[in-house]
Amino acid sequence: KHMLRPQGEFPSAGLIRRCAAIFYDFLLSIALLMVITLLYKMAQMAIVGEQQLRQMSDAGALDGDPLLSTLLVMSLFGFFAKFWTHNGQTLGMQVWGLRIQNADGSAITLWQALLRFVVAIGSSPTSRQPCGIRRGAPAPPRRGP
Repeated sequence: KHMLRPQGEFPSAGLIRRCAAIFYDFLLSIALLMVITLLYKMAQMAIVGEQQLRQMSDAGALDGDPLLSTLLVMSLFGFFAKFWTHNGQTLGMQVWGLRIQNADGSAITLWQALLRFVVAIGSSPTSRQPCGIRRGAPAPPRRGP
């Protein structure tokens, strides 16, 4: 087991510090997703061509790209899993002096990080809609009784 340092008993973090760390990590996550999307779109443009990509975009063929979505989720998990399993802190947690660890002071495992990530995604406000299902145009008004 990978033991984290410093060792010792630490008090639980308060809500304000947790929320601040979440906000910092949110900003970093958005930046990571933007960079990954930019690189993906540049590679896509190099392969398909700018004109063809523009036509595909105008036709709606690029909406909900499953490869990009998968790449973004995997990148986000990689970001959090690396920090959680190596030193127990994301960058936001480091700023606010927070750390995640097992009861014995060891770093969490990759499986624990995956569980933590899945639960966090599932409990986020944006996950209230099932994946892949989007709101379409509103239904036309009913006529008559």
